[in-house]
Amino acid sequence: MQVYEALTRFLIAGGFFMLPIAIVCMVGMMVALERVGFLAYTTVMGKRTWKRVLPLIDTGNFDAAANAASTARCAMGDMLCRGLRSLHHGRRQDDIERAMESSLDDILPRLERHTHYLVKFANVAILTGLLGTLVAFASVFATVTQSHPSEQAELMAAGVAASINPAAFGLIVAIPLLLIHTFLQTLTTDLMDHFEMVAAHFAERVAYVRRNSDDEVVPNKPLLRVVDGSKPAEERREPAVV
Repeated sequence: MQVYEALTRFLIAGGFFMLPIAIVCMVGMMVALERVGFLAYTTVMGKRTWKRVLPLIDTGNFDAAANAASTARCAMGDMLCRGLRSLHHGRRQDDIERAMESSLDDILPRLERHTHYLVKFANVAILTGLLGTLVAFASVFATVTQSHPSEQAELMAAGVAASINPAAFGLIVAIPLLLIHTFLQTLTTDLMDHFEMVAAHFAERVAYVRRNSDDEVVPNKPLLRVVDGSKPAEERREPAVV
């Protein structure tokens, strides 16, 4: 209860500019929670999809693997589905790898979406806090100059203490937003590294399975064909013409 009362007095003493800073704080936290949830979902579903698709690829069941990837509804499923579709059309290995790289280029903006707003929100909070402090200082100085000399020291001390509140609140909001932005960037980088590793592993497994399917055992044919039930064709010679 005491903390709540102290926070209420802190916000009220800061003046009007505390309100926009609080709004920036709420919007920034909503964006941060949405990004953390999305990246966590992408990580969990990506690993689950890869574990489900990999055995199907190893057995050469590419159609079932494509169906499993398309129903995953995650970035990993989209990437694998694009590679498997390229494989279904009979493209070369280089074309499949390029399709995977193109899919990675499409995935990165989805992972970084809205993350850059956190830095902007932090800057807005800091600048709004500084503006509120400057406006409060101007109001304090105007009040002090119009007051009785015996009251100026007390009014100055109280006014300066309250004027610092907007700047302090702006920093209180900005610092966590910047830390969350750094955390989200780290998560995004780690997730992209995982996607690149899976793409490389996918290309290797597909190449291995296709190579083995092309090297299936073919019935052996005799190297030398027997003609007329006598000598092989290679040893049969025509009589010399005189």
